[in-house]
Amino acid sequence: MSRLRLRPCSSLSSAVPSNEGRRGSGTFIAGDLAGLAEGYGSAGAAEAYARARQLAEQRSDPQQLFIAVYGLWQSANGAGRVLDCRRLSNRLQQLTAGSTDDDLLLEAHHSAWATCLFTGQPVAAQEHSEVGRRLYDPERHRSHRLLYGGHDPGVCAGKRWTVKR
Repeated sequence: MSRLRLRPCSSLSSAVPSNEGRRGSGTFIAGDLAGLAEGYGSAGAAEAYARARQLAEQRSDPQQLFIAVYGLWQSANGAGRVLDCRRLSNRLQQLTAGSTDDDLLLEAHHSAWATCLFTGQPVAAQEHSEVGRRLYDPERHRSHRLLYGGHDPGVCAGKRWTVKR
């Protein structure tokens, strides 16, 4: 069985329109396709998102930088690299500090509640998911399942964990 091999595109300027108006470059698409073909924890997905992060940093594009870091977080999560997940989730929190962009805030908290849950911090996971539930608007955020992680963040945030304080 042959495996699909994807290479990151060399430029963020090769934008592909989307109905969200947010997703965009061939580099991100390469990361997403590598994730689908090989798994989000694959080296191909990680390489594409690392290249996307580098390009977004060079161009000082905070929104594209967020998407690239989220892709790196997703790749680390898929590979079970929890220490990388914690570092990348913290970076997503930094990138959205002071932001009023509910889309990005929701996904920053999404990465945090998953990371906290997987690293044995259920109280922190619950706190981040509560923020996610408050931010979540089904009409606006349902499509995030197509952009971030392959599932609806509202469903994910709606999970209730029993936490003893």
